[in-house]
Amino acid sequence: MALAISSIWPWTVERQMSAYTNNWNDVSIFRDALERHGYGTEAILSSPRVLDLEKDWSGSVLIILGVERPYTKQELASINHFLEKGGRLFLADDGGYSAPLLRAVAGDVTVNRSRLYSPDYIKNPDFIRATGYIDSGPIINKKYSLLTDRPAAFQGAVSGTPFIYTDNRSWIDVNGNKEKDLAEESGTYVLGFFDTGNAFISDPSLFINDMAVRFQNLALGLDIINAMLPKGGKVIFDESRHVSSNAGERAQRQVYDAFMFVAYDDFAKVVLVAVCIVAVLVYLRFVKLPTDWYHLPNLDEPWLLNYKEGSLGASDTYRVRLLLENRVRVARRLSTAEFKLRRKEILDGAIEDPDLIRFLQRWETYKKEDLERVVDKIKDLQLETDGAGGAS
Repeated sequence: MALAISSIWPWTVERQMSAYTNNWNDVSIFRDALERHGYGTEAILSSPRVLDLEKDWSGSVLIILGVERPYTKQELASINHFLEKGGRLFLADDGGYSAPLLRAVAGDVTVNRSRLYSPDYIKNPDFIRATGYIDSGPIINKKYSLLTDRPAAFQGAVSGTPFIYTDNRSWIDVNGNKEKDLAEESGTYVLGFFDTGNAFISDPSLFINDMAVRFQNLALGLDIINAMLPKGGKVIFDESRHVSSNAGERAQRQVYDAFMFVAYDDFAKVVLVAVCIVAVLVYLRFVKLPTDWYHLPNLDEPWLLNYKEGSLGASDTYRVRLLLENRVRVARRLSTAEFKLRRKEILDGAIEDPDLIRFLQRWETYKKEDLERVVDKIKDLQLETDGAGGAS
């Protein structure tokens, strides 16, 4: 029940590295790709303590990308219980608040917070090339060309199997002067490793929307999950560690924290029920509900209609594809859930242009000039409006 409640609200929150919003620094492309490959996805917004409410987590992976606030001792214990009950952990973070979790699961391993540099970079020293290699489960002897963004390096006794590493010219800038000193030795550094069925990565930006479409970053993420869940299963995104600067979202966070408190306190449950009843009565009394619920998602149409020639890039492919699907959905007056259930049938019946059909069917990144041609066609697209409505 708690996990179900935690999976309702992600559609309205906006924070970086969220699996449910489409900004450049979110991970919705990764989540969408997992769903297309048959994995079920859920999210935790309250606290990992909801994991205690299930007795068997076999066939499940908990993904933690970027930790912006610390875990409590009880939450760390809940994650450990999740692993004891058959679950797997996919942790991608550059240290800091995730250090206690990394230590608890992977032993004497830490993340070096000093800056990692390499002469093998793209455009500027922030974007360092790395190599991935997986030979586990159904993934056999597969190599990946990766692009990282200001990565950190693991240090200590990495007892597992490394699967992401830099070239042997890399070095850690211990004194922070951005120059390689004699005491700073060059070498190959580990950025990712498997250990007892779990995966650990020191650069969470590998899978954000802006980076997932570059090189083979997304392919690596999918194959990590495939190696961890060769028979399929469920992927759970822990969104409870992300922090928003928006006051409304911080208020939502307080609601989630309060829910976790009352989940283990009988008296607090009674108080919460009373507070909820009063809140609902006040809401119904003073708040006017919107009538066109199917218009709630922001389609960002002005961006589509007013873009300047030459301003589009390959990384906008996913955004344009989402805009096209949303235009069809709104024209047919369907909720997000209704559209998702009948996506292929609805798109086949709504769009006749072969280029646009191919654009939707091929999940690949378009070149700038091809993407501009697609956008021009979308701008001229006339869609029939369906009289049947739904509520999202």
